Amino acid sequence: SCFIGVSQYTRFIGASRRGIAPRFPVVVHSRQRTLSGGLNVEFTRDYFVHYYEADSSHRLTVPALVQYLEDIAIVHSSSVGLDLAYYNANACGWMLLKWEIKIDALPSFGDTVTVSTHVHSMKGFLADREFSVRSADGRPLAWARSNWLLVDTEKRRPMRVPQDQYERFGVTPESSPLFVAIDDVALPDT
Repeated sequence: SCFIGVSQYTRFIGASRRGIAPRFPVVVHSRQRTLSGGLNVEFTRDYFVHYYEADSSHRLTVPALVQYLEDIAIVHSSSVGLDLAYYNANACGWMLLKWEIKIDALPSFGDTVTVSTHVHSMKGFLADREFSVRSADGRPLAWARSNWLLVDTEKRRPMRVPQDQYERFGVTPESSPLFVAIDDVALPDT
């Protein structure tokens, strides 16, 4: 079992400064389901572990795992109508603040894994997203949580999450007490 905590500004998803939105391939093997209570739409997608994503022992690398998590967050957002065109038109985007990742096992080259995600809660300028990674036989491989900050790309400052994003991600403003902030990772003394 491995625990990874990242406390840094790592990725920005949304409007680019030049107004150019990258294109993502169409997702073929994805599923959505509504969690208990009719909210929190969960999005699921299968990923094939390619050779170039594996290390010398033929296991998926941690950076490749993080790319799966980032990819499914973007594809999930697009699936509910919050695609890059939406973020460009509304001059906003989500900035990834922190990761918390627990790895029980990493899949091997040639394996197919199922990655699921949902927005757990939103609070003010922030969102809390959860992920799970399972083997083809359903065995849990990894779990992750991420904290995101919504940014106004014109003013270059945080902005409150608009009501339509709460609705599309299947959360309510009442979910804000459930928000889980990822604590900074304490570095060992050297």
